[in-house]
Amino acid sequence: VRDPVERAYSHYKWSQQIGMKVGSFKAELIARTAVASNSFYYEHYLPFVKLFGAGQCLVLNYDDIVSNPDKIEEQTFCFLGVDARYRSGLGGTRIGKTINPRFPMLEKWRVRGYKYLRRHHLARLIALAKRSGISNLYRKLNDKKTASARLGSEDARFAADYFRDDLQKFSKLTNQDFNYWLARY
Repeated sequence: VRDPVERAYSHYKWSQQIGMKVGSFKAELIARTAVASNSFYYEHYLPFVKLFGAGQCLVLNYDDIVSNPDKIEEQTFCFLGVDARYRSGLGGTRIGKTINPRFPMLEKWRVRGYKYLRRHHLARLIALAKRSGISNLYRKLNDKKTASARLGSEDARFAADYFRDDLQKFSKLTNQDFNYWLARY
C-alpha cells in the first residue's frame, strides 16, 4: 500500500497523461472516481481478511519497497513459503513512470494501441516492446521533462482528511500504523 494521498494524486496525473477528461483533483475525490476509490484500503482489504483470514494476507508498505526492495522480496518469499534466498534482480526497478507528454495526441494513440493489443490477446507484443527498450525510448522522446506539478497544500490537506477514517480502520485491521502518512499534511 502507498500513502493514499500520493496514490490518488499519481492516479490523477496518470489520468491526465492518457488524455482522460478529469476535473480538479478535489472534484475527482468528491465524485469518488477511480482516482479516489482505489485509495480506500480498508474497504478493499476487508473482504480478503474475511475470506482468507488476516494470516493469509500480506500487506506491504510502498515506502519499504522503495527503500529496501531486497528485504521486502525476502519477506514476500518467506510469507509464500518459497526459498527466501532467491533474488529476482528486480529490486529498484521502476515500472510505469508517469510522463508529461510533449505530444498528447501521440500519447492517446499509444494508449489506444496498448488497449487494442490487450483486447486482442497480443500482450506478448507489449512485453517485446518493453524488453527491447522501445517503451523507454518512447517515454524519453515524448516526455516534456518539466517539473511534475506538485499537489497543492490545500488539496493535500483535503485529501488527507478525506482518507483519514479509512486509513485509521486499515491500520487497526492490519496492526500496522500507516497514520504517519496523513500527519505530513
